[in-house]
Amino acid sequence: MCWCSLAALENQIDDANVGQVRAKSILEIANGPITANADATLEERGVTVLPDVLANAGPGSWLGNAFAVMAALAMASNFTLCRTRPGVDMTPMLVLSGLLVAAAAWLAGLAAGDAVVVPTAAQAGYLALLCLVLLPLGFTLIQRGPLYLTAADVSLLMLLETVTGTLWVWWLLGETPAPLAFVGGALVVGTLMTKGLLDRRRERAASGPARGEAAGDSC
Repeated sequence: MCWCSLAALENQIDDANVGQVRAKSILEIANGPITANADATLEERGVTVLPDVLANAGPGSWLGNAFAVMAALAMASNFTLCRTRPGVDMTPMLVLSGLLVAAAAWLAGLAAGDAVVVPTAAQAGYLALLCLVLLPLGFTLIQRGPLYLTAADVSLLMLLETVTGTLWVWWLLGETPAPLAFVGGALVVGTLMTKGLLDRRRERAASGPARGEAAGDSC
């Protein structure tokens, strides 16, 4: 069984390209990636489409919120665990976890009877960039962050992913964010800047008396 997933953009499959679809199953991760007419054509051809309302849980879904909460708890637990062992570099565990996830995905594909799809040269290049550079670099930095910052600070800085992700999708994929996305991004950046300034002020206030006592002792 050949399947594909549609993410990021709307109206990816329309009347113009629906005839080129060879997949037997389609997973709608993005919101509205298939037009209504193309969806009807796929249904006539017997193509199974898991709609976005189920695949991405839809806005306000309890299932989607539950997954998001579990992911947040897992990341917070990871940061806290790393912070309790500041002298231990847990980065090598990322390799093991990646291998376990890859093995689980491979076994799931075999169990479902999915056919092996060989990527094109361009797709292989993007996969190499994603799997050999972007994901390892990002998760390694995340894993090492708690060695130098508190778990709470690392979690707050991860909010920048929402802002930068929105900008990357806008610049590279041409998907224009909603105005509220810019408002939310401004709130995230403003909150982090305000926290940084307040922390810096508290550090200066705390170091002031310490410097004064040191100067008095030297006299």
